Amino acid sequence: MRDPYEVLGVAKNASAKDIKSAYRKLAKKHHPDQNPNDPKAKDRFAAVNQAYEVFGDAFSGARGAGPRGAGKGDRRQPVQAADLNVTMDISVEEAATADKVTAMFPDGRKVAVKLPSYVEDGQTIRLKGQGEQGPGQPGDALVKIHIRRHPRYRIEGRDLHVDLPVDLADAVLGAKVAVETPTGKLAVNVPAWSSSDKLLRLKGRGLPEKAGGHGDLYAHVRLMLPEGGDAELEALMRRQKG
Repeated sequence: MRDPYEVLGVAKNASAKDIKSAYRKLAKKHHPDQNPNDPKAKDRFAAVNQAYEVFGDAFSGARGAGPRGAGKGDRRQPVQAADLNVTMDISVEEAATADKVTAMFPDGRKVAVKLPSYVEDGQTIRLKGQGEQGPGQPGDALVKIHIRRHPRYRIEGRDLHVDLPVDLADAVLGAKVAVETPTGKLAVNVPAWSSSDKLLRLKGRGLPEKAGGHGDLYAHVRLMLPEGGDAELEALMRRQKG
């Protein structure tokens, strides 16, 4: 086996802190996920890990900072690397449909995350073995979810609220109007003589509930006048006004 100091590129009198820092830099540099087109990256990564393991319990303070010997009583307990904290932004649509999303890790890795059926802002998802890489078992990744503000939807609990533009003729006569939902467009009945702020409820079209089922989607009617004006409409309004 090569000299572990040489593999990690540190001096013989390097401190445990320096050794650990050198290891982390090299582990990140040679991680197979960072070098998908380099078949030798896996071997280099393994060599770095093996060199780091040689130092044994030095980093726990139980012994000196040199490599552990081969004596009978020199066995150490399995070490688990540190957990990794990650923040991931998701869209309302992804929260509603429990999509698979990609998280960007601080070390440059892209990790696929399958969202649970129920997810809320601030929730943390634990990914086993996706944390810091090191001697022994890898740590876990703790992925904190943040639901981005949406230009269309407003979240209230597990319900969604959305504005529904309706032109004057449809508001007066009634019509079927398309409304956007996280899973696609749906036709909703706008009753005749609907005014602005009339609330239309689409049951079960909100975000998933913890106990099963879904919240609702509420469409707020927003009355839209014709762009550029309408001479006939103006004349009608003038006659009615007297």
